[in-house]
Amino acid sequence: MWYNNAFNDLIEPFKKLAGKCLILMGHTKLATITKGATEVDSKDIELSGKNRLAVTAKVDSVGMLYRNPKNKYQNIVTFRKTQEDAICGSRSAHLSGKAFIFSDYDSNTDTLTTKWDQIFTSLQSTSTEQMSVVDDSELDPIIEEVAE
Repeated sequence: MWYNNAFNDLIEPFKKLAGKCLILMGHTKLATITKGATEVDSKDIELSGKNRLAVTAKVDSVGMLYRNPKNKYQNIVTFRKTQEDAICGSRSAHLSGKAFIFSDYDSNTDTLTTKWDQIFTSLQSTSTEQMSVVDDSELDPIIEEVAE
């Protein structure tokens, strides 16, 4: 109980500072889930006890960010709920079930390009590539490779 209270006491001041949105980042752990007679390995948020459930119940989206194994200069974010990534998902329709290249580093120009506008649609403009036209099916083999 004291751990839950301490965690909430730590997060609460940041909620007030953030205004509209607070982004929490953390590590994952490998958890074993029993479904019937089968055990399945799944990624889970590295939080103790009820904090994991409390945090995921309060948020609108949980995504996984990882390095693209085919291009070390790219990061991919996924909101796809799979058997291996059961924690992922989103209540926001534009993110639910999506995966996309979130950031790309160009070593020639030393430039990092991020795509926050694909997460926060209010940042989108007519000159920005819109998420609705992004075909994320090409990321399927990459996501499967990372999940293994």
